[in-house]
Amino acid sequence: MVAALSQSLVHLLDTQLGRGYRLPSQPSWVVRDNRWRATRYGLDAIVITDAAGSTAPLRDELYELYLEIQPVAQRAGLRRRTGCAQRGSSKGVPPTSGSVLWWQLAGGADGRG
Repeated sequence: MVAALSQSLVHLLDTQLGRGYRLPSQPSWVVRDNRWRATRYGLDAIVITDAAGSTAPLRDELYELYLEIQPVAQRAGLRRRTGCAQRGSSKGVPPTSGSVLWWQLAGGADGRG
């Protein structure tokens, strides 16, 4: 599943770069701080999303990325391998074979919900 997600992300970036899109560049302090936050808090981290210091939960940012690459995965024939199409709810929807990763991203892996 991780390989399919990575491959889909590469397809998305390749398409965007082919259209002239320039990858956003964050200031070094944002990268450094987010690296620390991710190391310290893992998926529970609140990450900085822009140079102005706006923040968002890492789980939400990863889920948004997942939704963004789904059409790309579909076109590349990888959608079935990228996991589920829906996010597990924070109230505790049990995982199915295709939704374990998003169940964990939603906080269900350790029963915290």
